[in-house]
Amino acid sequence: MESVYPMFISIIQRIYAGDVPNHMNGSLLSVVLKTKTIGVRIVLRCNKNHQWYATLSHVKNENTWCPYCFKYKRERLCREIMSKYLGPPSKIRRPDFLKTLDHPTGLELDIYYPQYEFATEVQGEQHERYIEFFHEGDPNNFIKQQA
Repeated sequence: MESVYPMFISIIQRIYAGDVPNHMNGSLLSVVLKTKTIGVRIVLRCNKNHQWYATLSHVKNENTWCPYCFKYKRERLCREIMSKYLGPPSKIRRPDFLKTLDHPTGLELDIYYPQYEFATEVQGEQHERYIEFFHEGDPNNFIKQQA
């Protein structure tokens, strides 16, 4: 269960709002206290309007920033090359045939051309090792992904 404490948020915002997010051309949206595992997580927005959760230490001490901007770099390059030869891919990324009981909304395809019965999956680091952002802070999500 998540809890948000206004006084704590205001303290964190005073400490971080003018520091890391502004330096990285972004903003601090909120602070969330996770009662079970991760502790304090903040919600950030980059200058391209991507929103994500991060821990205070990852942003402040490890100098990490928007995982979406980084994440989609390879995928964007693949999409540009494929679009040049095949036209734009489908906007559908979760087709019905990938819906299962474990994934009722469907698994996601990176680049999908239903007219050719063809899709491309761009392999990122999250397929090879546990990465907090991609696995939502739970190493078991990485283990399940490998099954």
